[in-house]
Amino acid sequence: MQTADKYVASNHGSSALQATIASYHSAASPAERYEIASQILSLMADIGGDAGDTLYGEVHKLMQERLANETALIGGGFEAAGRS
Repeated sequence: MQTADKYVASNHGSSALQATIASYHSAASPAERYEIASQILSLMADIGGDAGDTLYGEVHKLMQERLANETALIGGGFEAAGRS
């Protein structure tokens, strides 16, 4: 959430991003927060380089970490398309 807050603070956060962040904070369950966090990552990726290389680099790193986490949960036998 720190990266999302930086997007908003640097005036690169869209109204959709701001609304999604608010829904994250009011989510009722960890599963709901995880789903909303995915939406936040997607929105930040859509904003992309307009936010600058540093912020976009943070988003890219978060997406890589999320993929690694999901792959580990699946059991490591999964290989994402185009990642060989």
